Amino acid sequence: MSSPRDKKESVAEAENGHQVLSDDIFLFWASGSLPCWRVQIVLEEKNLNGYKNKLVSLDRNEHKSGAVLKQNPRGQVPSLNFRSVVLNESMATCIFLDSSKKHEGTRLIPEEHRLQARVLQLTFDVLQLQKVGSEELIFYAWHTTVERREKDVLITRKENLIDELLKWEMLLTETNKNKLNCVFVTGEQFTLADVFLFPQLAILVRYGYPLKLHERLKIYYDNLKERSSVKNSWPPHWNVSSASDLLSDCAQIYEKRKGNGKETVYSEYDKPVKCTSNEKDTETK
Repeated sequence: MSSPRDKKESVAEAENGHQVLSDDIFLFWASGSLPCWRVQIVLEEKNLNGYKNKLVSLDRNEHKSGAVLKQNPRGQVPSLNFRSVVLNESMATCIFLDSSKKHEGTRLIPEEHRLQARVLQLTFDVLQLQKVGSEELIFYAWHTTVERREKDVLITRKENLIDELLKWEMLLTETNKNKLNCVFVTGEQFTLADVFLFPQLAILVRYGYPLKLHERLKIYYDNLKERSSVKNSWPPHWNVSSASDLLSDCAQIYEKRKGNGKETVYSEYDKPVKCTSNEKDTETK
């Protein structure tokens, strides 16, 4: 799948009668970085898909180059310049873009207060899934040689990941009680919560997590994988390389826990490294 498209189109901006041109937006990004992917999905959803961009290689430490450091002294990506406004943190960037472009493309943070609160709560809740999935498991495997990995630590952390995914399975079940088709986290509307949740599920699947263990999450993942904003921003190197099966044994851990009756604590509805360093997030939020 292609990286951000290089169309030279202008995109109308509703606020103040101005226009945001593709030349007004510049993004430093890395393929496979979940924070970068979130920002790219939002740009697509806001119809800002003609922006200038630079794919940086984390392998070659290009995120520490002079050009990136000039825009972000921390040397991290994503780093977005939006009409001379610089944002270097993915959550702030996503919220800013939705607020700045309220009347363009998809509204990701609803105006209605109750739904807005729910969307923001779920968006921040994804950070817990990020913690137990990416930070405590995938990053641990990246930075720890096979010889130094502690088997008991890995099993405990995989159990924590399963527990967290069971919570999301229950949430999707309750949100879509009368539907088999689990479209979005909050029901009928694609929101910022989906922008954050989908990439996190995608990297778990890439590292071998058997998402078929969770019927509703699997339906949700398969549906969103086909959304144009997701397809247009899909990490390019994911199409040509594979990751490890680090999480594939979660199926056995899950079945063992289910046999011990632990599964029903979280949901009565649930059914049954090789590292490419470009995927390493240099920013975790």
